[in-house]
Amino acid sequence: MLRIWRREGLRVPQKRRKRRRLGHLGHSCTRRVAESPNHVWAYDFVMDRTVDGRRVKILAVVDEYTRECLCLHAARNITARDVVDQLARIVIERGAPGHIRSDNGS
Repeated sequence: MLRIWRREGLRVPQKRRKRRRLGHLGHSCTRRVAESPNHVWAYDFVMDRTVDGRRVKILAVVDEYTRECLCLHAARNITARDVVDQLARIVIERGAPGHIRSDNGS
């Protein structure tokens, strides 16, 4: 396959190193595994564009044990205050989780 790509003048993808899982090294953090509902929540942002090309940001909060979506908050711009407000609203409705996980992306 790679030989054909080179012959056609296409860029050959670089081999990627496998990523280590968290919690294997002595200095890494241990990843909490959800043991019950409301034990671990995870939140992340999803980006999309509307038909007219404008950006939409979606905050998604998920209970990792039940895989239930606790919140989908869509807006053109989501600030840290918006995230705190949405998490506070969910805590009022369901109670506080044991842990909250974020991917700490860009």
